Amino acid sequence: MQFRWWVVAILGLWFIASAWALSAARVSAGVHWNFVVGGLLILAGGVLAAITAGTNRWLALIVSLLAVWMGISPWTFGFQHHSKDLPITVVASVIVLLCAAATYALPQDGRHTPRHRSA
Repeated sequence: MQFRWWVVAILGLWFIASAWALSAARVSAGVHWNFVVGGLLILAGGVLAAITAGTNRWLALIVSLLAVWMGISPWTFGFQHHSKDLPITVVASVIVLLCAAATYALPQDGRHTPRHRSA
């Protein structure tokens, strides 16, 4: 189902917007750019997976790794003490990870086998 990849793309947009919306992103340039670059890569991965036919396991792996990175970034950059920013970032990351990991749970996802009718 391509719908989940559009969810990933929307969450990529959220990560980009969170560079300006979340208070942690205003703390340091590293946090700000982490959200911008991570969000752009997740957005690009989501859109690419949504518009291409079939299941892209390599793309799902890259998006999964990006989701893990974004999920651990509060502790990496030290903004885990921002009470509102931490759950938003972690929940969005987990949703991206689950959507990308579904490629491995549903190996036929996105592949349509044509049915031939006999005359």
